[in-house]
Amino acid sequence: MNFEKIKESYPKAWERLSEWVRPQGKGFTYYPGIGWRSPMGDRDLYEFFDEFSVVVQMAYHIRPRQNLFKPFIYHSGKEEHIYDRFETRAAAESAAFEKAFEILENKLK
Repeated sequence: MNFEKIKESYPKAWERLSEWVRPQGKGFTYYPGIGWRSPMGDRDLYEFFDEFSVVVQMAYHIRPRQNLFKPFIYHSGKEEHIYDRFETRAAAESAAFEKAFEILENKLK
């Protein structure tokens, strides 16, 4: 997860994430030349977004030549599609979480 981009692009959502991880002892530390790091794993982001009713899910599409991951996000009574399909779960999650930060930022305005 590119937390530098998240912090710059979605400041309100970043602030909420920072507040959420602090009591868990998983706060963020800035390392020059490396960027923002936390012992929090991307898996923790599912729980974070759940608390704001932004639900991230993955579908796995089995294809004859290539199996692909497809992310979906549910919020405010609707479903957001990310129209790309990804070869790895990590790539799909990264795209989904970035979209979830965008959605949360808009909810916090």
